[in-house]
Amino acid sequence: MLTWGIRVLHRKLSTIGYNFTEPLVGPQGPAGADGADGADGADGVADETADYDWTGAHTFVDVTYADTYWDDLRVPLSSIKVKAAANPPDWDAFAGGNLQLLWFDDAAMEQVFFAVQMPHCWKEGTNLHAHVHWVPSADGAAGQTVKWGLEYTWAKIGTTFPGSTTITGNTPFPNEQLVANRHYLTDLGDITGTGNTFSSMLICRLFRDATNDNFPGEAGLLEFDFHYEIDSPGSKQEYVQ
Repeated sequence: MLTWGIRVLHRKLSTIGYNFTEPLVGPQGPAGADGADGADGADGVADETADYDWTGAHTFVDVTYADTYWDDLRVPLSSIKVKAAANPPDWDAFAGGNLQLLWFDDAAMEQVFFAVQMPHCWKEGTNLHAHVHWVPSADGAAGQTVKWGLEYTWAKIGTTFPGSTTITGNTPFPNEQLVANRHYLTDLGDITGTGNTFSSMLICRLFRDATNDNFPGEAGLLEFDFHYEIDSPGSKQEYVQ
């Protein structure tokens, strides 16, 4: 029977570009004790333990990106609270009738609620960019838009949630005369991240401010998300960066 084994030696990386400060792999060890299988030997792990010097101080791989990167902190429809909300949107048919979306009315404010936690790879203290993915229920006329809003409060572990802040937006991307069932993105602006850390949480209310927009049709919510900056693959420690 052939036995396989693997060992991982962690060394420090200088940047994501993999300019190593020292080699990650040591020199080839001599043949295993039985000689039949070369460096692996018949008993694999035991031979390699003898072949390599595993003594000395080793550290975790420390990866710091030379640039920051963007990703989505997503809020799928399945995670949004509707049942107990006042003035909720309705689940209704989309794209032929067998699919469904949450549809926000054009005659009154309707709202949903959700919470998100900042991931460990977030570049702490940087701003979030909030936006809504949605579709109109019908074609629009020139100049007609849907106004979306987000009310939120944000706190890190060990701090008290402050009073809420509300941001809104009504400019779709692409910025054009609305087309039924076309995928649009509406930017709601920046949320200041100063002072917050990973595992901090935002408690949120997303709503259509229908009394202050001029599109005479429903707006179907596809998803809400935040764009956030990443500067590492994660934290080196469980609770602190």
